[in-house]
Amino acid sequence: MKDLTHIYSEKEFQLTAKKFKDKYQIDNNCDKTKNNNNANKWKIFKDDFLRLTHFKCPICEKDIDNYDDIDHYRPKKYYDFLKCDYQNFIILCNICNRTCKGEDFPLLDNRFKAKCKDDICNEKPLLINPCVDNIYDYFSIEFVQSNSEQLLILVPKYELNPNSYEYKKAETTIAFYGLGDCIIGKDLKRCRDNKIVDNCRREFMQRMYGTFYDLIESFDDYANKKITKEEIMKKAEVKKRLNYGFYEFIRLKQFRINTI
Repeated sequence: MKDLTHIYSEKEFQLTAKKFKDKYQIDNNCDKTKNNNNANKWKIFKDDFLRLTHFKCPICEKDIDNYDDIDHYRPKKYYDFLKCDYQNFIILCNICNRTCKGEDFPLLDNRFKAKCKDDICNEKPLLINPCVDNIYDYFSIEFVQSNSEQLLILVPKYELNPNSYEYKKAETTIAFYGLGDCIIGKDLKRCRDNKIVDNCRREFMQRMYGTFYDLIESFDDYANKKITKEEIMKKAEVKKRLNYGFYEFIRLKQFRINTI
């Protein structure tokens, strides 16, 4: 998962946002209609999102490109008043957007569902928005080792109270996008109920395990004085250049090795 909380202050993104706001956001008129066959205007943000995410989905970190989707964090089906609000946009891979999330948007309490923009502050969404939420307050990562497979998965941050809103938000996000242990309630939609998605997610998380586990092993080697600090820093710099958010979890020491 990638931290995008800097996005609204980034200069080039601000220029795109101003152009969009002046032309489309004021009148809430930015999508295709029967009388307007032009492409949905939110596509203007694609280049900025791709650049700032390093061409990775900010949820699962799968590689993305210009064919992937600008998603409405709050679905326009239920939040028409936000369909042209650029702060409701985020780019996602097709799997996260179309197969996992779709038009679902769970809240902690549906009684507070917003009916206008002023009501948004009363909602408590159960899906993370990396453009707004500090992902490092919600998640840790685990390197799961078993006889059958090895996975890098997301888990709720270890310090979170299991009864807290923050824990529930992290847990629901993991379940929706199939990025960890997703069996968290019979009435909650689970991405991993879809076998195609499950296989794809597990394949990806297996690959991420291989990408980063050698760095974790290097920590043990350094602790046992088998390699120098300079050697481990070189390995860490190589991983940093991959531009995965998972690296930052490791740097912050928000990870565990779980053998089952």
